[in-house]
Amino acid sequence: MEYAVADLYWKDAAQTANLKSEEVDKILAKINEVAGASYESFSAAVSGAAKSTAADGGVTIDASGNDVVVTIPAKTVGDEAKDYTFKPALTLTYANSAIVNITVDVKVLAPVVTDLKLGANTINWDGKSVVDLMPSANAQEMTALTVSRKLSEVLLATDIAALKKAVVTDKTVQLKITKGGDEGEANLYPSTINFDDFNVNATAEDNEVSYTFSLYYTPKDQDPVVLNANLLTVNLKPSVKVAGTITAPEETAIELTKLTDTYDLSTDFTWKEFRGVTIWPTFAVATGGATTDPATVDGALAIYSGSVKYIVAEESRATFLNCFNTEGYTAETGEIAAANKTIQLNDVIREQEGAIVNPITVKIKVIATTAWGAPENAETELIITYPEGSTK
Repeated sequence: MEYAVADLYWKDAAQTANLKSEEVDKILAKINEVAGASYESFSAAVSGAAKSTAADGGVTIDASGNDVVVTIPAKTVGDEAKDYTFKPALTLTYANSAIVNITVDVKVLAPVVTDLKLGANTINWDGKSVVDLMPSANAQEMTALTVSRKLSEVLLATDIAALKKAVVTDKTVQLKITKGGDEGEANLYPSTINFDDFNVNATAEDNEVSYTFSLYYTPKDQDPVVLNANLLTVNLKPSVKVAGTITAPEETAIELTKLTDTYDLSTDFTWKEFRGVTIWPTFAVATGGATTDPATVDGALAIYSGSVKYIVAEESRATFLNCFNTEGYTAETGEIAAANKTIQLNDVIREQEGAIVNPITVKIKVIATTAWGAPENAETELIITYPEGSTK
C-alpha cells in the first residue's frame, strides 16, 4: 500500500508528517482482510504483528498509536533526480504469513523564494550619530572611530517587508549578510530578525564598505546552497571627515606699517573637527560635543595626532633669514617653530632710524595635518609685507 503526504520544504529543524485518518482506516481494513483478523484499532493491529521499518535517506517511518508517522531529520532535502521524494516503508507480518507493506512518499523540496526586486542602496554617513569621541584621559590619541547604522535604517521598509515574505514557511531560509569578503558576518532568518537589533558598521578610514545580502539554506551533510545571490548590496560610504575644516582669514595679504609690528601667523584661523569642536588656534568644546577638556591646544591636537606647521616659501627664505627674527627657525626646511609663530623683523631693522627704502615681503604657508587625513582647506599661504617707507 502506497500513500503520500503533503509536500514539505527544507527546514533547519526536524519535521514530522502523518497519514490522514481515513488512510489509516483503509490500512486497518486491509490488515483485517489479509490476516483474517478483526482488529478494532490500528494500534491493536500493529501490536499483533511483527513490525519492521526501512528508512530512506534518513527519513524514517513508524507506527505511533493509531497513526503512521514519518520523521524528516533537520536540514533534509530531496534529490532532484528522484523528484525530491523519499520512500520509507513499514512492514507488518502476521501469524498466517500475511504481509502488509506500507510505503509513504515524502517529497521534501528545496526552499522557494519569491521574486524579490530590491534596489541597491547607498548610505552616506556624516558621523553625527557618533558620541563621546574624545578620549577620557588627558590628550590620549584617538586610534579608532566606527560609525554605525541599524539595519532598519539601511534597508528600505519595503525591502524588509519583501525579505520577511520571501520564504514559503517560517524559519526555512536564512539571510546571509556579508561584509566585504567575510562570510561569517551574520546569518539571520528574515522572518524573525529584529532589524533594529542588527548594526552595520564602517570605520572612518574606509572609503567604502559593501554589505551583500543573499538568501540561502544548508542541506543536511552538504555545503550551503545560495538561492538568491547578491540579493541586495548596500554600499556604505562614510563621509565622516574626522579632521574637520579650517576656516582661513578672508585677507591673506597682510600689510604691517610699522617696523616694530609683529604678526601671529594663526590670526583669524579657526579649525573645527567634524563635530564642530574648535581645536585650533584655541580650544573650545561645542555644546553637546566632546566629553573631556584637554588643557591646551596641543592637547586637543594630540587627540587627532594633529599639527600645524608654518613653512616659509622657498623663494622667501633668504629674505626671512636676512630680515626677520630667526629664533625657532630652521633654515634647511623653512619651518618656523609653533612657539615662534608670532613673527617680527630682526632687531637691526626694528631699531633703525628712518624709513626702509624697499618693501620687505615674505610668503609663509600655514599647513595642518592629522593622522586621520588633512582637514578641508588644510593649506593657506600668507603674504606679509612691510611696505616701502615703513618706520619704527
